[in-house]
Order: sequence, then C-alpha cells, then structure tokens
Amino acid sequence: MVKMDKITRLSLAKIKRAKTESFLLCILVMICTILLSSSVSSLVGIGKMMPSITEETGCYRNFVIMGQDIYSDECLGFLSENSSVSSYDHFSVIMDPLLKSKDGDMTVSLCFLRSSDEERSEIFEPEVLEDADSLEHPIWLDSSCKRSMGLSLGDEVTYTDGKRDYSFTVAGFFDQGIWPLGSKAVVSDEDYSYLEQHMDRYEIVGMNFAPGVDANEFFKSYEEYCKGTTLNDVSSEYMSYAYKDLIDTYTFNMSLLSGIVACMAGVTILAILVMIRYRIVGDIREQIVSIGVLEALGYKSAEISLSYVVEYLIVAGVGAVLGIVPGVMFSSFLMTNAATTAHYGGDIKAPLLPAFLSVLGILLFVLLISHTRARAVRKYPPVKAFRKGIETHHFKKTVLPLEKSKANIHISLALKGFFENAKQNIGLGVCIAAVTLTVVISFMMANTLGNKDNLLNNICGHELADIRIETSGLISTEDFANELLAMPEVSQVLMTSDSEYIKIADADIPMLLDIYDDFSSTTNIIVSEGRLPEHDNEIAFTVQGKFIQNMEVGDTVMVEYGKIRKEYVVTGFVNSVVNASAGYMTSSGFRRFDPLYTPDILDIYLDPSVDASSFASVLESRYGKDIADISSGEVTGDTMEERIRSAADIKMAEAMVENGVSYMEYSIEVDGQIISGSTNTMRIDKLTFQRADYAELMDQFGSVIGTVTTSLTIVAAAVVMIILSILMENTIRKQYRELGIMKGLGYTSRELMFQMSFRIVPVAVIAALVGTFLSFVSMGLIEMVLGKLSVSVPAVAVVVICVLLFCFFCAYTGARKIKKISVYELMTE
Repeated sequence: MVKMDKITRLSLAKIKRAKTESFLLCILVMICTILLSSSVSSLVGIGKMMPSITEETGCYRNFVIMGQDIYSDECLGFLSENSSVSSYDHFSVIMDPLLKSKDGDMTVSLCFLRSSDEERSEIFEPEVLEDADSLEHPIWLDSSCKRSMGLSLGDEVTYTDGKRDYSFTVAGFFDQGIWPLGSKAVVSDEDYSYLEQHMDRYEIVGMNFAPGVDANEFFKSYEEYCKGTTLNDVSSEYMSYAYKDLIDTYTFNMSLLSGIVACMAGVTILAILVMIRYRIVGDIREQIVSIGVLEALGYKSAEISLSYVVEYLIVAGVGAVLGIVPGVMFSSFLMTNAATTAHYGGDIKAPLLPAFLSVLGILLFVLLISHTRARAVRKYPPVKAFRKGIETHHFKKTVLPLEKSKANIHISLALKGFFENAKQNIGLGVCIAAVTLTVVISFMMANTLGNKDNLLNNICGHELADIRIETSGLISTEDFANELLAMPEVSQVLMTSDSEYIKIADADIPMLLDIYDDFSSTTNIIVSEGRLPEHDNEIAFTVQGKFIQNMEVGDTVMVEYGKIRKEYVVTGFVNSVVNASAGYMTSSGFRRFDPLYTPDILDIYLDPSVDASSFASVLESRYGKDIADISSGEVTGDTMEERIRSAADIKMAEAMVENGVSYMEYSIEVDGQIISGSTNTMRIDKLTFQRADYAELMDQFGSVIGTVTTSLTIVAAAVVMIILSILMENTIRKQYRELGIMKGLGYTSRELMFQMSFRIVPVAVIAALVGTFLSFVSMGLIEMVLGKLSVSVPAVAVVVICVLLFCFFCAYTGARKIKKISVYELMTE
C-alpha cells in the first residue's frame, strides 16, 4: 500500500511538472471518448432500432405495392388461402407530393392515407390538437416531422405539386413504423378524395409471414398469381419489400453518419497512440538521470515503470470521465437523426453499455501502450542512467555539418533537428497523413456532394427540364412538341415517358426506364463508364445497378418487360443519386417490347432569360390548365356560351380523371347556335417544374453533407493542433538548455521558434502527399458506389497547402514558450 502511494505521488508530480502536455493529452482522450463511445453506442442502437420500432408500432413487416390499374380484391384471395401468411391487410395511398414547412425552407416527400387505412396498417394513437375536430383541413404527420421540419401542433403546412399549393393545419403527430414509401400523412376522407385527383394512387398489401417462410420466394409466387388476375402489365407497377431487406436498407442508411464518426474516432485513437508512445519515450530519455537517482534511492525498475503507467491512466481516466457524458448525448443525437431518416420520431434512448465498454477499451488501450513503452526503464541501470543512457563514450557522424552549409543557417539547424528525431517524425507523419486524409476527403465530399448544382448536373441521373408536361388524351405528342419548339422562349423539347418498368431476367428489382430518341440531346444523364445507348439493342444502367447485378460494359443481359424477354448489350453506367434502380434505353429499343409505344411526356428547356413560372401561365392560357384543376374547378364565364363550354370542360375532365377516358367530344344546340368542343383542347394532364423541385431536394442533401464535412474538418484541425502543441512542449522542455545556450550565442526567440517549427516541414510534406494519395483512393471507392465525381485537382492542391500552413502555424505557435527561456537563469544555475 505504501509503495502504491509513493508511486501515485511520483505520477502526480510528473503530471504537475508537464501540466500543459497532460492537459492537452486529456483533451485528446476526451475527444476520442466522445467520438468512439457515441459511434459504437449509436451503431449498436441503430442495429436494434428497426426491430424495436416494428414491435412498438405493431406495423406490418412485408409489403407489396401495386398500381391502381392492376390491383383487384382477387389479389387478397391468394393470401387468405396460404398458410405461409399469418396476417395481411390492404390499404390505398396517394403519393409523390412535397410538403413545405411553415417557413417554406424545407420539404419532405409524403404519401397520404385515410385515417381508416392508417388504423389498419399499424397502431394509430396520435398526439392530438385540442380543437382538431373543428379544423377545416387537418393533417396528421409522423412524429419525425417534428424534428426534420420543426413543426408543432397547430402549425400550417403547405402541400405543393408543381404550381399548386394547398394548406393544412397540423392536427397531430403519430409514431410511424416500418414503411417502404417514406413519410406518412393522414388526412380526412374529403381531402384525400380531392388530392387523389392530382396524384398517383397505389394499392399496398401489408403482410406478416409464419416463422421460417422465405419472403422473397413467396413474393415470386405471389407475383405470378397477380399476373393471372389482370390483363395489364404487372411487372411495371409491382414492387415487393421483404422485412429483412427493409431492415438492412434502413440500418445501412441510418449507420452512415455514425460510421463516419467511427472513422474519425479511429484517426483520433491513432493520434493518441503516437502521442502516448512519443511522450513516454521522450520522458524516459529526458529524465534518465532522475531515473538513475530514483534507482539509487531504492526504487525498482518495475516501480518506476509503473509510475508512468499510473500517470497516463490518470490522464486518460480524467479525459474519459469528461467525455462519457457528452459521448452519450452525442450518441442520442446520432440515433435521433438516424431515426428521422427512417421516419420515426418516438423516444430514442442510446444504449449505455456499449459506451462504457468503449471507455473501458480506451483505458485498456492506454494501459497496454504505456506499459509496453515504460518497460524501457529496465534498460537503464543507475550507472548507465547517470551517463544519460550512454554505455561507452562514442561519437556519431555529424548530419549536415554547419561549416559546409550554404543555405540559410536556420533551415540547416531545423533540418539537423529533423534528422536527429527520425523515430518521432514517423509517428508525427502518420498523424498528419491521417488528418490530411480526413480534411481532403471532407473537402472533396463538400465540393461534389455538397454542391447543389454539381449534384443536379453531374450525378442526378435523370433529365431536369425547366418544365415537364404530361400530355392527356389522344393528342399527337410529336406535333405538340413541334408546336412548342416553334415558340421563341423554348430552346429544346424532348419526348419521353416515366412509367415504363423493366427487370433483369430472374431478378426481383424493377427498374424505371428513361426513354429518349437520342441521348446526345440530354443534359443531365452523365455516364461514368462507357456510353449511353444509340441502337435498338443497347441499354445502360446506373452505377449502383452495375454492382447489384454484377454487370460490365459489353455484357449481354436478358431484359424482361411483362412476359416479353429480349437481349440487350450493356453500353455504360450512369451516375445517379436520385434513383439507383434505373435503366436507359432509346425509343427504338423500347419498341422491341412495345411496337405501339408513343411518348406521353414533354421535357421543355427554356432560354436562360425566360422565367419558368411566367411561361407556365402562357402554356395554360394556350393549352388549358391541368386536367385535375379543370375537374375540381367551378363553372365560369360571362356569356351563356362561355358557361356551357366551362361546364362541358369540367365534365370531360372528371371523366378523364376518374374513369381514364382518353377522348371525348360534345355538341349542343342552344337557340339555333351549335356549341361544340372536345378534349383536344385539354393537352396538359400535369405540369411540373422538374429542375426547381429537384434543386430544393438536392439543396437539403448538400446541406447535410456540408454540416458533416465541416464538423470532421474542425475535429481534424483540433487533433493536429493538440498533437503539435504536445510535440513542441515536449521538445522545448527536453532541449531547454540547448535553446538557452543558442539564445546566449545571439539567436532570437523568433529565429529559434522558426527552427523548431520548420523541423516538421519535411515530414509534413511527405505525410500530406501520402494522405492526399489515400484520399483519392478512398474517393475512388466512393465513386464505385455513387458514380464519377468531378474533383478539381488544383482546388485539392490548395487544400493540402492550407493543411501544411496550418501545421506550420500550430507548430510555430506551440513553440512560443521559447520566449520564456532566460539566459540569465541558465547562467545562475
């Protein structure tokens, strides 16, 4: 007990002697504790989150989504007679809107349900506004919207679809379970019926399986059954989602941020390893005479070695204690944000055990490193220690002799110090390389994924015209396109479709086709490898599809459309962050499946000086409003003829929206006058602003990337600052007398500070180059998933130079204690 007390006092004395270094190392351990405990705790918690949410909400685990035109109640007959299905239900949704927050600065994609459908899909017990029953247009949102959109009960939100805006009042929030279509919104039956006219409707069948049932195998047989219940093409609007696949997808997406934090924790742990090792070795060499005195006084080598272990355990323990509470709080933050991406807003509690195990791991790591390095004390018996570690007198070869120096004397002295501390430089180089890797990757990600225009133009993966028109009726899309192209405001019109799905034969992933006559006219579909299709037997896929389907350029794949199969040659792979499951085919290529195919969508590109909203008004005045707008409008007009035409347009629009009528005409005789018309005047089924809508979504994505990369850069800067401060503090203390002698010879404090800081320049340059090389390698791995990202090499070079300047500045600032060295004090000693 007495010995341990003596050892502890000895350790505390050493901490007090080097209090600045100990404080900085404590901060480094605290940062590591926060990052490691939060990342491990959140990763463990995220892995258990989705199964827990499923149990709490009582939601269905497996889903099949079908288009309205292919669903019938016969599809449920197969489930009622199958013993593999333990429970099931059917509900309808309408989707593809954007809901704006009360400030209008954030949007979220929603699917709308009736309250009766939501109650059958999962437990629906919302937090409700007191006077919700009196609201004219109430809406109940999943509770993740509280955080993601900053909403509260009673707030106004706006649904927007293209140019239409409809306001709702938040009547309540509810906890949403696992769901394949994003965020839910529950509205009244009246509002649902109204919105249904402006959106696509889908039928969803939720089901739970008996234990041991293979969901994917069941879905294959279920799809075959559904094909037999309809004459329409099932494969184009049939999507299945197995519970395991949903869990894996959500867990992967939710773990991305925590994974990045874990990588940053790894960099910090590496820095701690280097600093502890360097400090112990440096302390032993600096205090070697004191070690000899202690041994002469009766201390054993094991006791002196143990004092170093206790010293670093005390410092690490204080840092770990200071970091564990912020770590748990940060873990809760990571899990809360992860749950928001899964559209769950209920209470989230971070698991504490992984956090405490992480802290224990850090302390064991410090114990191992300190114990391993402190054993070097045994190499120095008292006699050798009194000689400062010299066994016999010997003379080493002088590196860079000053009498032969032709360069600046300060640079020569700095380089001598660099070569004399080779082992220290290796550790420092590893730290700077890791920090450079973090900073450069953060810059690359912020510059590519954090830039809205870059995302839209290079890796969106779909055409983003200024205005997209979905045509109606039996009009000639080609004639309409030529008519639009003749308008002076229009620079280009492309014809396409957005409702054709294909599958790779024997695969279960439906792929939405982008179909154009000539892909050379497109502007936002960029290939990262190969080229876009040109002939009728060619097809391209996304970069993600390449890895999912294990394809290469030049491969021949069997493509399935409905019950038709055709072979196509893969020509290239497209960057796409919007839809990973997409295919690209020419119009002539798709006509191999459907000889009667005609495009029904027009992508309109305007001259830069033309305002899209103003031009949309021109189109409506010339070609009529959206069909849904006309059907929900009121009879207007000043004359009898105008009112008759308005009423007839409303009736025809209702028939087109509700019954799918493609063409109608009417003729009425009033007072001898014949009033006639047809649906040919209603050419616009739907008008949207493609680029503006996607720009808003990409802006949000870019903001998240920007926040993450900025945080990583700040942490990396803090780590390198602490490392260099510890390095300079230790070096100055070790060379205190030499630096004082140089001051006495006439060197100024600034010159000595320059010499000290310039020592790190060679190793910093080499480490920065290595870190930059590794960052390009890492970015290549990211590109394999997302697609080719345009990175400016000169901009990266500027970032690397900034890293080097920052390292030099930190070293120079850390060397400021040289100013306190007193020549008079040394002479007095």
